[in-house]
Amino acid sequence: MTLSALFRIFLVFYYQKFGLDLFFLIIAGVILDIPIASFFFWISSLIYKISFKLKSKRVFFFLNLILSFGLIFLFFTEYFFFDEFNSRFNSVAVDYLIYPTEVFLNIWQSYNLVLIVSICFLVAFSLTYFLNKKIGMRFVQTYKKTSFYSFLLFLFLIVIIPFNGFNISSDRIKNEISKNGVLSFFYAAYYHNLDYDSFYSTIAATEAFDIARKKVVSKGEEFTNNILNPIERKVSYKGEEKKYNVMVFVMESFGSDFVGALGAKKDFTPEFNKLSKEGILFTNIYSIGNRTVRGLEGILTGFVPLPSESLVKMKFSDNIKTLPQILKAKGYYNYFVYGGRGIFDNMKPFAMRYGFDEFIEQKDYKNPVFKTIWGVCDEEIFNMSLKKAKESYEKNKKFFHTFAIGFKS
Repeated sequence: MTLSALFRIFLVFYYQKFGLDLFFLIIAGVILDIPIASFFFWISSLIYKISFKLKSKRVFFFLNLILSFGLIFLFFTEYFFFDEFNSRFNSVAVDYLIYPTEVFLNIWQSYNLVLIVSICFLVAFSLTYFLNKKIGMRFVQTYKKTSFYSFLLFLFLIVIIPFNGFNISSDRIKNEISKNGVLSFFYAAYYHNLDYDSFYSTIAATEAFDIARKKVVSKGEEFTNNILNPIERKVSYKGEEKKYNVMVFVMESFGSDFVGALGAKKDFTPEFNKLSKEGILFTNIYSIGNRTVRGLEGILTGFVPLPSESLVKMKFSDNIKTLPQILKAKGYYNYFVYGGRGIFDNMKPFAMRYGFDEFIEQKDYKNPVFKTIWGVCDEEIFNMSLKKAKESYEKNKKFFHTFAIGFKS
């Protein structure tokens, strides 16, 4: 509880979130810390009981060292997560545990974990040694009497206290600071839902529909006046249908800061610049999602990010129409070519459910030039795309290919 309070004070000064509501922020934080403190008090009491029964000071010291290390490492983790997302643990943190292969190895490459773990161990060892020296096993009986009540207190407070904290301020970051990271994690694990109103500005539904209708309507279209879907429209086209082969490249980290055709100071994309003159280059499109999987959602389904999970990761629905489904109905054979594991972000189940005939993933590449934790290199993906395109062409099949290049989430 002391560590949590100190960490909260650190965040207040780090983000310079001062104001009249600071007092309520701290009080709210203390209230949220109490159930977690009572839970760890109960864990600590179990350590005392186990050590007492075994009559082993070494077991006592070792178990306390593990507990102390875990708590200290947790606060380091919270700091880096908060620094990245300006938030306590949320659904992104839950995803990190769902996909440990990609995420943990990526963290290993991004942070000096050896140094961090070493610091945590030294602090935990020093703290455990000091407490062991001062307290020893003299309070075993005290803990034995109070452990049951601490567990009851934990259960009682968990029922009445909101896991996701108190909205005590109009400043989202202040509300996040007041929360308890452990409670926020369990809230995210249970609901797995991002608080849309906290992260995005919103307007009235009727106003949003009016704006959307004006933006989406095009020549040859008319609204169907569907009450449940105000932007549903019927599209008429009098020209001859042309069945071109379609290849969609979804490129990770292809930001405008690196694209010469979009005015980047350093031009890293000479070939793309040439293509932009031969085709249509959209210069006024902006991301409204916070993860790559949201881009995939938009490209293949036409949905903007919803105030919950991406469609790629949500439970399947029969009410979704995707680009590969539409083309498949017209006789196209559809490939999804990915360099990583199809289980990541639920991409393979999504693709195979919504119109793709084949899903190429990491295990399908034999002897790749090189690979990372995210999968095989982009060169392999391009080679695979050419191979599959050639196979379809030779069989005189129209094809739709989606290629995820440098893809992560």
